[in-house]
Amino acid sequence: MTGTAVLYVCVERSHRLRESGRSDAEARAREEGHAYAAAHDLSIVAEFGDLYGAEPDPGRRLGWCAMRAFLAAGDVSTVITRWPCSVAPESHHEQRFAALRELQDREISIGWSWERAAAEQEAHRGI
Repeated sequence: MTGTAVLYVCVERSHRLRESGRSDAEARAREEGHAYAAAHDLSIVAEFGDLYGAEPDPGRRLGWCAMRAFLAAGDVSTVITRWPCSVAPESHHEQRFAALRELQDREISIGWSWERAAAEQEAHRGI
């Protein structure tokens, strides 16, 4: 593997839980994140998570704050998450932009693991 990454999962708690105790949405987000890492030659060194909708400001979420502390202490090149609203919902897009800008300032890239978001991200890189 050429790079290191953390996986950030922020999903709604589903009423249907798998035997693992994780929701289908959480399992899907993790699977997509690991597939993204494999496709981009990244090694996931830690995973963090929060419940979607509980707190719109990522800076006030326990999982996001733990991830930021981990990033400050380590050598991680990429944060992988499912899509932009995992960082902050559209209604709080200013907080999403600030959180992503903070990652960019630390020279940490963001990778969207959901196929449609990843395709849009790749299209914008070509601009």
